[in-house]
Amino acid sequence: MIVNGSAYTAVDQAEKEPDLAMLLNEKVPIVMAEEARTLKAPFIHYSTDYVFDGTKTSAYTEDDKTNPLNVYGQSKLKGEQAIGQVGGAYVILRTSWVYSLRGNGFVSKVLSWARKQETLKIVTDQIGSKVGRVQGADFTRH
Repeated sequence: MIVNGSAYTAVDQAEKEPDLAMLLNEKVPIVMAEEARTLKAPFIHYSTDYVFDGTKTSAYTEDDKTNPLNVYGQSKLKGEQAIGQVGGAYVILRTSWVYSLRGNGFVSKVLSWARKQETLKIVTDQIGSKVGRVQGADFTRH
């Protein structure tokens, strides 16, 4: 089994580095998918919900029409499409809001802000899931 856990994930920076985003999110997965096919090994690839435009009012399914709005989403979709063209046994997992306590993710940022500021102002226009939504506001530490 080959698992592709690598990707260019700096969404905003991808607008400034589209060639690098395309290399890492489209071209590298092609090489991995081809090797998996040659070895007759299953290939697991992580993609993103950024392949959609976010306008659907319910949860997305794998059958929904894609419509990426930025370079990052376009690069991930091109990777998905390329893997499909390579063929073989593959699974594409579209994830959203991956987080951990390491790195520069949302959870780490909020924890860092909470250590430095009395009041946190968090955006309310981003939705991680259509299943449930937390209404954002000011969060004050007590």
